[in-house]
Amino acid sequence: MLGTSDPFTSSGHKFASAIGNGYFCRYYLVATKHFQLGRETLGVHLSYLYNRREDYPLNGVAGGITYNPSFAPHLNVIAEYDSKDFAMGATYLLFNHIHFQFELQRMKYFSGGLCYKIYLK
Repeated sequence: MLGTSDPFTSSGHKFASAIGNGYFCRYYLVATKHFQLGRETLGVHLSYLYNRREDYPLNGVAGGITYNPSFAPHLNVIAEYDSKDFAMGATYLLFNHIHFQFELQRMKYFSGGLCYKIYLK
């Protein structure tokens, strides 16, 4: 997959700017593969990042691993490297609607989230 992580912005008003909050400054190429290991699922993800920003360069190879254990089918454990830092986190879907997320950025800064999942039929 080929993508960009900053297609639109609300400030800066610059297209592909190397400073500020520019449009289309970050690009990535990603390949991912999931493997069934018995009842467990393991995902392997590899990407290349290109970033024109001068304040936070993330140019280079990035990768990650996801693990979905059979004893907790709504749990996903994630470990990643973004070409600069390592991070680790998890997501869990409770009662098929409440989605918990947490992450240790740089393996020391906590960030988390909670959302309510609505299914459209």
